Amino acid sequence: MNAPRRLVPDFLLSLVPIAFVYVVAHYFSLFVIQGQFAIPLLSDPLGKGWDLLGTADVVPDLAAISPTTTWYVQVGALVAGHVAGLALAHDRAVAIFPERSNALRSQYAMLSLMVLYTVGGLWVLSRA
Repeated sequence: MNAPRRLVPDFLLSLVPIAFVYVVAHYFSLFVIQGQFAIPLLSDPLGKGWDLLGTADVVPDLAAISPTTTWYVQVGALVAGHVAGLALAHDRAVAIFPERSNALRSQYAMLSLMVLYTVGGLWVLSRA
């Protein structure tokens, strides 16, 4: 007798792009602004006054990105990640289910959840 097929692991990888873009959306401005502080640290990693790479005098630009740019990157990442996740889940469903109608039906919950997450995420970004 065959064991029932578990579907959860089959669709797990479709969540990876969504997790990735949430990291991008949350930490984009931190990477851009705070990442600049790493440049002078490369020349003087121990704080001894060295200038190993000639970058010890680099002054970070704290206005490198505007709030509008940050918002556009966040919105673009959020939408792109949800679309990529849905596309991966759909491709996986088509590979698993032989009948087209079953493949489509298996994606209704994921589609509803991604629309809800996208609208919710965009609403949160609009409030910031």
